[in-house]
Amino acid sequence: MNSIAIQLDGLRSPNKNKRYEACEQLRVAPHLPQEAIRALEQVSDDLDPDVADAARRALLAHLQDEADFIHMPARDAEEAPVQSAGPATDYQVMLKEIRSWGFWSLAWGVLHLIASGIFSAPWGLLLLVVGLGSLYFRTASMFIIYAVTLAWAAFSNLMAGAGGWTVFALLQIILALRVFWQFRRFRKTEEEFFETSSESPGSTPNTESNALRAEQTARFFPWASLFLGGWSFLGLLAVWVGMVIQVAAARGTTPNLQVFGFLESLVVEFAVLGFAVALASLLSGYRPKVVAIIGLGAGLLTITVEYALYFLLLA
Repeated sequence: MNSIAIQLDGLRSPNKNKRYEACEQLRVAPHLPQEAIRALEQVSDDLDPDVADAARRALLAHLQDEADFIHMPARDAEEAPVQSAGPATDYQVMLKEIRSWGFWSLAWGVLHLIASGIFSAPWGLLLLVVGLGSLYFRTASMFIIYAVTLAWAAFSNLMAGAGGWTVFALLQIILALRVFWQFRRFRKTEEEFFETSSESPGSTPNTESNALRAEQTARFFPWASLFLGGWSFLGLLAVWVGMVIQVAAARGTTPNLQVFGFLESLVVEFAVLGFAVALASLLSGYRPKVVAIIGLGAGLLTITVEYALYFLLLA
């Protein structure tokens, strides 16, 4: 059995580690037959995200090599060195992951708004903002935002207390840790990609556009975290003042605090977003750091005060 056949058997293995290793071996193979290309296309939808990522990288590597060969002058084909996939391929994988997160966030956000009687409408609005942000801020820092929102969703589900939600929360925590690992990986990929692109004699319009967006993200995120964190804390105080006024105006009758409850939840969700953007800024090295630190502290303060009051009322 030849090497390609062995790796194809590995792709069919029930062990995810063997499937991952087979994808990596096929990625560095000098040439793949159509059978292997079709097998990788199937594995690119693998239930394990790491295996699916590895399959996509292998496909991109060989598709890129084939395109380079087609456009290569015949006299240079034998002399040309074999090129590895490199940062460019991993960067494209990162962009695909961000697009996927964006579309899923938008879909879940719309679902939460439509079924607000079952789900949380403020959480749906947060998902919409994250989804829309993914369509523009296509940088590795977005994975910190995904990880924080997943961790916050897990915390909220644990607070719900029901057994089914607890299991779901544990899965979200595992996914959040995986996404954080993706940030570390893609942050390095992003740096290598822009470094190699700047050293090339010419860059494509897409590369220049992505570099410009990365620079805009670096400038925007610290100030966005300050705005979201500061606004959320002031908003929480304003909501509480409004609730007190509403209760006083009711004069013994039952006050209608539904709107204030919605606003309070919305303020806390955007405090989480401010915290996430600030953390993404700090871990990505965006400046000014002091602005991101203030935004981080303001968002965390809002969340802490909200839940301190919550547990105080339960006591």
